[in-house]
Amino acid sequence: MKKVSWIVLIFVFAVLNIGSAVILFSPAREWVQARFAPEGQKMLSVVYGDLMHNGSSVKVVKFKTITSIVLEFYSESQNGSRYLVSRVEIPNAKDGFLIIVDRPCS
Repeated sequence: MKKVSWIVLIFVFAVLNIGSAVILFSPAREWVQARFAPEGQKMLSVVYGDLMHNGSSVKVVKFKTITSIVLEFYSESQNGSRYLVSRVEIPNAKDGFLIIVDRPCS
């Protein structure tokens, strides 16, 4: 009895793992993301870079809500995890381009 339950458990995990991989690499991924994302929120882009010129990587996530565009800046801690540094909400919900330059514009 105990041996059969382990086999069933391994089979269930294998099916879930294969199902997750199929969803991840198929067009159904966007449908699944839309179902689990907060209401009216859509991720537009993700950018990585050394914005502070100190050798640390910063992750910038841009997403659209019903009324605005939001930029979230994440920094990397010493153990490798990321934490939210700043959140900028742009009241106009129209999407555009974000250009970051490493020197002042003249």
